[in-house]
Amino acid sequence: MIIAGGPAPEKVFPWQVGLVSSGGSCGGVLISSSWALTAAHCPVGKNTIGVLGSSLFDVHTHQTHKQIRRVKIAVRYEKISLKSLLNDVALVKFDSPVVLNDYVRPICLPKKGDVFDGVNACFISGWGRLSESPGPKPPLQFGRTSVMPESICFYNLRLYGRQLRPRELCNDQAGALAGRGDSGGPLSCKVGGRYYAAGLASYTLKVSGKDKVFFLNNMYSKVSEFIDWILKTIEEHGL
Repeated sequence: MIIAGGPAPEKVFPWQVGLVSSGGSCGGVLISSSWALTAAHCPVGKNTIGVLGSSLFDVHTHQTHKQIRRVKIAVRYEKISLKSLLNDVALVKFDSPVVLNDYVRPICLPKKGDVFDGVNACFISGWGRLSESPGPKPPLQFGRTSVMPESICFYNLRLYGRQLRPRELCNDQAGALAGRGDSGGPLSCKVGGRYYAAGLASYTLKVSGKDKVFFLNNMYSKVSEFIDWILKTIEEHGL
């Protein structure tokens, strides 16, 4: 669910990928006609199904622009810690390239070391449920946010006894927040007229108060810190 968000207009997030398997579902982001990024803690593997070009996260419902692919290869970052969710990044390759058009198009990858601190034209998107009730997932949701400067994120987390770890970033608490089922989806930031994959949704920091749970921040894997590994992995397994 995207907290403080709403339904995404068609063709606005053509790089959005839905990944579904017997173990659950996650988001992802298309970076080429054959490859997508997602979170390493997501249950992806061979025969995971990818849904692209559709506002509906449903393999069986017909939509004119929907494309369905199966995952052929899933590669998790070699230094992933599934317990702490450090280095929570994975690549998936589809069994055949998608057809690129206005509804399905890859996002730009940042350069190694690129920083998006303070960029306020950022968006999160996903199909996470809006409630715990069973039933079909809602149409693709999105919300606007910004990247919190690293120094402020570090300070805010320290106030609650938390730590900002290497290769992570957080978004502004005043904007929209990713929620349950949005893991692996993109933090898409617009810079110079282009959208870049600034982060991948990993987890949400929460603090329990006297009467309720406070959501501190969404934590994202910082894509620019994994560029060398992304390019090397794609080269090893073929474009």
